[in-house]
Amino acid sequence: MARIAFISGMGGFAWGGSEELWSQAATILAGRGHQLIAYVNRSQPRPVQVQALADAGIKILEGHPRQKLRRDRAKDFVRYRIGGSIFSAQATPVFNRRAKEALLKFSPDLVVVSNGAIGCGLDWMEFCRQESLPYVVIAQANSETLWPKDAIAERLRACYQSAQVSCFVSQRNRELFEMQVGQRLDNAVVVRNPLNLDKPNAPLPFPPQPPWVLSCVGRLDPTAKGQDILLQTLALPGWRERSVRVDVYGQGPMARTLTQAVTMLGLENRVRMCGQVQDVKEIWKQSHALVLPSRYEGLPLVVVEAMICGRIPIVTDVAGNTEVVTDGRTGFVAEAPTVPLFSAALERAWQQRDRWCDMGAAARDEILASFPECSATAFAELVEDAIHRDAVASNPAG
Repeated sequence: MARIAFISGMGGFAWGGSEELWSQAATILAGRGHQLIAYVNRSQPRPVQVQALADAGIKILEGHPRQKLRRDRAKDFVRYRIGGSIFSAQATPVFNRRAKEALLKFSPDLVVVSNGAIGCGLDWMEFCRQESLPYVVIAQANSETLWPKDAIAERLRACYQSAQVSCFVSQRNRELFEMQVGQRLDNAVVVRNPLNLDKPNAPLPFPPQPPWVLSCVGRLDPTAKGQDILLQTLALPGWRERSVRVDVYGQGPMARTLTQAVTMLGLENRVRMCGQVQDVKEIWKQSHALVLPSRYEGLPLVVVEAMICGRIPIVTDVAGNTEVVTDGRTGFVAEAPTVPLFSAALERAWQQRDRWCDMGAAARDEILASFPECSATAFAELVEDAIHRDAVASNPAG
């Protein structure tokens, strides 16, 4: 059996959808008898998902994500918000002497570095290269508006090229990354994140109306999820007279600001802040459509889950959204994350609301036909294959 280390690049949040792929695959691999260690950010209380990893027999090493960078390294990083950026190693957990020594002592056959975006685990990838530790990279979100400077692009290019496999959760984000670093990646593959719901046997019953209920589900972080675009759209004169309610689900660092924005725009009777919900099917039992005006993404699980439940997504043309949503057939797509363009897409959807139920059924059929049955198992097998190929390359005579 192999020794496998998983490193999470999740920074600033206790847990997120970006963590599901590696963590579910880790549990599968532990069940197959492999010896595992996982590096994660410390959070109080400990997320139930991290505790589940420990309960599966995986050794957990926790550290604070706000490790100080050396001055000569910190100046190279692009910062677009307080708490780090998609290029910033500030999001990387426990990257210090003790953590590095622990990893070397563990002597992994493979390291899996899961980036919440494209560069959160850059220091870890460089350490693996330096120590000749074989590694696999996962890249979740990416942004068309945030490009690494040359010094960072060169480091990213070297690290992704040197990986056993470079995994992206959407083809579009793979192509965007290749543009950002100026290099095609021969070792790149597209993987899918696992779902967080038991698939219903049929589309969920379509709720009665009015009102028409639109649900916005995601981290309360407009930098990525664009909830501000949605609120400004709803505040436009044409939407104030319509029988529409928007339920906003999720937690995040801008929850209070978004609540204040609802009040500022006079939307208290139209928008509900619903917090976190564990069973996503409960959301879609009472909602008619998903609205998600993201500025950047990977491939949002909420889009896939809504479609499986028979609900259309109304989204922006970023990352992997159009890889699963066909405009006018299985949902509606705004050309870019701006208020005028998202408002136009929402208007087109509203004018065809009598088709939403049938479109939702078509959305379910298409996503079930194209989405893997068990993404976590497929990724666990990718990890095992990478270990096998490295062993063969290291000992061709064996």
